Amino acid sequence: MIAGIPLLIVPFIVFNLGLAGLFGAAENGDPWARELFSFSMMSGGTFTMTSGMMLIVLALTLFFVEIVKATRTTSASLVDHLLSTFVFVAFLVEFLLVKGAAHPVFFILMLIALIDVLAGFSVSLRSARRDLNLTAECVRPLRRQSPDSAERGRCAAFPAPVPRSGARAPSISPGFRPGTPASPRRPAAAFPG
Repeated sequence: MIAGIPLLIVPFIVFNLGLAGLFGAAENGDPWARELFSFSMMSGGTFTMTSGMMLIVLALTLFFVEIVKATRTTSASLVDHLLSTFVFVAFLVEFLLVKGAAHPVFFILMLIALIDVLAGFSVSLRSARRDLNLTAECVRPLRRQSPDSAERGRCAAFPAPVPRSGARAPSISPGFRPGTPASPRRPAAAFPG
């Protein structure tokens, strides 16, 4: 159930809760500029983590999970991609129409949602193509394989055909060798010049 929900809806909801004033505000009234923690580095600089940067870290972590989810090739993954597209559209509409969403943190979240949509479809197409190639390997005609790999390359999902009782064996021309085309090529006739 939860696997079909696009996870980037979480930063979208959290940002909107911050706009509603649920998390309080910093000195300048920006809820995403509030300092969560800071510490001194060995270089002498100070590392400061704000609530906006923490929300971006959360979004990047959820983005990684979305990319892993995109490798599935089920019908549920198509619904997940469609819902991810809706999440991006919601980000875009809010960015354009809501005054409080004109914020660098929200813009970065919107870009993460856009990359999620593009990467999700790309990864899914790549995975589906890989699955299609594996299936094609199983159904490839055996005459294209070398004679010693004919049995080894057969797919378990497609067992060797069993001849029917009373069926005639196909006739093979005397010059036929396994692994070559059924009709041998004839040399081109030389035309007098």
